[in-house]
Amino acid sequence: ERSQYQYAQLKRQLNPHFLFNSLSILDYLVQEKETERASNYIKKLANIYRYLLKQEEYATIELQKEVDFVGLYIDIMRERFLDGFEVNLSLSKESLSKRIIPCALQVLVENAFKHNAVGPNNPLKIEIYDQDGSVVVCNNINLKNHPSESSGFGLKNLRERYKITARREIEVCDDKKNFTVKLPLL
Repeated sequence: ERSQYQYAQLKRQLNPHFLFNSLSILDYLVQEKETERASNYIKKLANIYRYLLKQEEYATIELQKEVDFVGLYIDIMRERFLDGFEVNLSLSKESLSKRIIPCALQVLVENAFKHNAVGPNNPLKIEIYDQDGSVVVCNNINLKNHPSESSGFGLKNLRERYKITARREIEVCDDKKNFTVKLPLL
Protein backbone atom coordinates (compact mmCIF):
# COMPACT_ATOMS: atom_id res chain seq x y z
CA GLU A 1 0.00 0.00 0.00
CA ARG A 2 2.87 2.35 0.82
CA SER A 3 4.45 1.72 -2.57
CA GLN A 4 1.15 2.29 -4.36
CA TYR A 5 0.67 5.57 -2.49
CA GLN A 6 4.22 6.73 -3.30
CA TYR A 7 3.76 5.82 -6.95
CA ALA A 8 0.45 7.70 -7.13
CA GLN A 9 2.12 10.76 -5.62
CA LEU A 10 4.94 10.64 -8.18
CA LYS A 11 2.48 10.34 -11.06
CA ARG A 12 0.47 13.31 -9.79
CA GLN A 13 3.65 15.40 -9.80
CA LEU A 14 4.46 14.50 -13.41
CA ASN A 15 1.42 16.14 -15.01
CA PRO A 16 1.99 19.64 -13.53
CA HIS A 17 5.66 19.43 -14.59
CA PHE A 18 4.69 18.59 -18.16
CA LEU A 19 1.94 21.24 -18.17
CA PHE A 20 4.37 23.95 -17.06
CA ASN A 21 6.80 23.12 -19.87
CA SER A 22 3.98 22.89 -22.41
CA LEU A 23 2.59 26.28 -21.45
CA SER A 24 6.07 27.76 -21.79
CA ILE A 25 6.20 26.54 -25.39
CA LEU A 26 2.71 27.90 -26.08
CA ASP A 27 3.74 31.26 -24.58
CA TYR A 28 6.73 31.34 -26.92
CA LEU A 29 4.50 30.79 -29.97
CA VAL A 30 2.08 33.49 -28.84
CA GLN A 31 4.91 35.95 -28.18
CA GLU A 32 6.23 35.28 -31.68
CA LYS A 33 2.71 35.90 -33.06
CA GLU A 34 2.67 32.45 -34.65
CA THR A 35 -1.09 32.00 -34.35
CA GLU A 36 -1.46 29.11 -36.80
CA ARG A 37 1.41 27.23 -35.19
CA ALA A 38 -0.02 28.00 -31.74
CA SER A 39 -3.40 26.59 -32.82
CA ASN A 40 -1.79 23.40 -34.16
CA TYR A 41 0.20 23.14 -30.97
CA ILE A 42 -2.94 23.39 -28.81
CA LYS A 43 -4.61 20.59 -30.80
CA LYS A 44 -1.57 18.34 -30.42
CA LEU A 45 -1.31 19.22 -26.76
CA ALA A 46 -4.94 18.18 -26.29
CA ASN A 47 -4.10 14.77 -27.79
CA ILE A 48 -1.18 14.44 -25.43
CA TYR A 49 -3.33 15.22 -22.41
CA ARG A 50 -5.93 12.73 -23.61
CA TYR A 51 -3.16 10.11 -23.52
CA LEU A 52 -1.94 11.25 -20.09
CA LEU A 53 -5.43 11.02 -18.61
CA LYS A 54 -6.01 7.57 -20.12
CA GLN A 55 -2.68 6.14 -18.95
CA GLU A 56 -2.66 7.68 -15.49
CA GLU A 57 -4.28 4.63 -13.91
CA TYR A 58 -1.69 2.16 -15.26
CA ALA A 59 1.65 1.35 -13.66
CA THR A 60 3.11 0.10 -16.97
CA ILE A 61 2.26 0.37 -20.65
CA GLU A 62 3.31 -1.35 -23.88
CA LEU A 63 6.40 0.23 -25.38
CA GLN A 64 4.57 0.61 -28.72
CA LYS A 65 1.97 2.87 -27.10
CA GLU A 66 4.69 4.88 -25.39
CA VAL A 67 6.52 5.28 -28.73
CA ASP A 68 3.30 6.54 -30.32
CA PHE A 69 2.90 9.00 -27.45
CA VAL A 70 6.47 10.29 -27.70
CA GLY A 71 5.76 10.80 -31.41
CA LEU A 72 2.98 13.23 -30.42
CA TYR A 73 5.41 15.02 -28.13
CA ILE A 74 7.99 15.29 -30.92
CA ASP A 75 5.28 16.74 -33.17
CA ILE A 76 4.61 19.53 -30.70
CA MET A 77 8.34 20.21 -30.44
CA ARG A 78 8.38 20.65 -34.22
CA GLU A 79 5.86 23.46 -33.70
CA ARG A 80 8.44 25.27 -31.60
CA PHE A 81 11.61 24.26 -33.43
CA LEU A 82 10.93 23.92 -37.12
CA ASP A 83 14.32 22.31 -37.60
CA GLY A 84 17.48 21.73 -35.63
CA PHE A 85 16.79 18.31 -34.20
CA GLU A 86 16.58 14.70 -35.25
CA VAL A 87 14.91 11.79 -33.50
CA ASN A 88 15.80 8.30 -34.67
CA LEU A 89 13.92 5.26 -33.43
CA SER A 90 15.26 1.76 -33.89
CA LEU A 91 13.23 -0.71 -31.85
CA SER A 92 12.69 -4.40 -32.50
CA LYS A 93 9.18 -5.78 -32.87
CA GLU A 94 9.82 -7.95 -29.81
CA SER A 95 10.73 -4.95 -27.67
CA LEU A 96 7.67 -3.00 -28.79
CA SER A 97 5.44 -5.63 -27.16
CA LYS A 98 7.26 -5.32 -23.80
CA ARG A 99 6.20 -2.84 -21.14
CA ILE A 100 7.63 0.38 -19.75
CA ILE A 101 6.67 3.02 -17.18
CA PRO A 102 4.16 5.47 -18.77
CA CYS A 103 5.67 8.75 -20.00
CA ALA A 104 9.23 7.51 -19.43
CA LEU A 105 10.40 8.14 -23.00
CA GLN A 106 8.66 11.51 -23.12
CA VAL A 107 10.41 12.67 -19.93
CA LEU A 108 13.81 11.81 -21.38
CA VAL A 109 13.10 13.45 -24.74
CA GLU A 110 11.74 16.50 -22.92
CA ASN A 111 14.93 16.71 -20.83
CA ALA A 112 17.06 16.60 -23.98
CA PHE A 113 15.21 19.66 -25.32
CA LYS A 114 15.24 21.41 -21.97
CA HIS A 115 18.99 21.22 -21.41
CA ASN A 116 20.42 21.43 -24.94
CA ALA A 117 20.55 24.02 -27.69
CA VAL A 118 18.42 23.19 -30.70
CA GLY A 119 19.43 24.62 -34.05
CA PRO A 120 20.32 23.75 -37.63
CA ASN A 121 24.06 24.47 -37.22
CA ASN A 122 24.51 21.94 -34.42
CA PRO A 123 21.35 19.82 -34.28
CA LEU A 124 20.13 17.99 -31.21
CA LYS A 125 20.23 14.29 -32.02
CA ILE A 126 18.13 11.85 -30.03
CA GLU A 127 18.42 8.11 -30.53
CA ILE A 128 15.90 5.64 -29.09
CA TYR A 129 16.78 1.97 -29.47
CA ASP A 130 16.62 -1.36 -27.67
CA GLN A 131 19.62 -3.11 -26.21
CA ASP A 132 19.98 -6.05 -23.82
CA GLY A 133 16.43 -5.96 -22.46
CA SER A 134 16.33 -2.18 -22.12
CA VAL A 135 15.18 0.76 -24.16
CA VAL A 136 17.95 3.33 -24.50
CA VAL A 137 17.47 7.07 -24.98
CA CYS A 138 20.67 8.87 -25.95
CA ASN A 139 21.18 12.48 -26.97
CA ASN A 140 24.24 14.48 -27.90
CA ILE A 141 25.19 17.18 -25.41
CA ASN A 142 25.17 20.76 -26.65
CA LEU A 143 24.22 22.68 -23.53
CA LYS A 144 22.32 25.93 -23.87
CA ASN A 145 24.24 29.18 -23.34
CA HIS A 146 21.56 30.22 -20.85
CA PRO A 147 20.49 26.95 -19.28
CA SER A 148 16.96 26.46 -17.99
CA GLU A 149 16.60 26.17 -14.27
CA SER A 150 16.53 22.49 -13.41
CA SER A 151 15.07 20.84 -10.37
CA GLY A 152 16.24 17.40 -11.51
CA PHE A 153 12.66 16.37 -10.91
CA GLY A 154 12.04 14.48 -14.17
CA LEU A 155 14.90 12.01 -13.88
CA LYS A 156 14.49 11.64 -10.12
CA ASN A 157 10.79 10.92 -10.55
CA LEU A 158 11.56 8.33 -13.24
CA ARG A 159 14.09 6.59 -10.99
CA GLU A 160 11.58 6.41 -8.15
CA ARG A 161 8.77 5.15 -10.37
CA TYR A 162 11.01 2.33 -11.66
CA LYS A 163 12.08 1.42 -8.12
CA ILE A 164 8.51 1.33 -6.82
CA THR A 165 6.80 -0.29 -9.79
CA ALA A 166 9.42 -2.61 -11.23
CA ARG A 167 11.93 -2.88 -8.37
CA ARG A 168 14.55 -2.15 -11.01
CA GLU A 169 17.09 0.61 -11.48
CA ILE A 170 17.56 2.79 -14.50
CA GLU A 171 21.09 3.46 -15.75
CA VAL A 172 22.31 6.99 -16.46
CA CYS A 173 25.56 7.85 -18.21
CA ASP A 174 26.88 11.33 -18.96
CA ASP A 175 30.20 11.12 -20.81
CA LYS A 176 30.17 14.88 -21.61
CA LYS A 177 29.48 14.10 -25.30
CA ASN A 178 26.28 12.11 -24.89
CA PHE A 179 23.65 11.73 -22.20
CA THR A 180 22.29 8.18 -22.11
CA VAL A 181 19.56 6.58 -20.05
CA LYS A 182 18.72 2.86 -20.11
CA LEU A 183 15.23 1.92 -19.02
CA PRO A 184 14.59 -1.78 -18.30
CA LEU A 185 11.83 -3.29 -20.38
CA LEU A 186 9.28 -5.09 -18.25
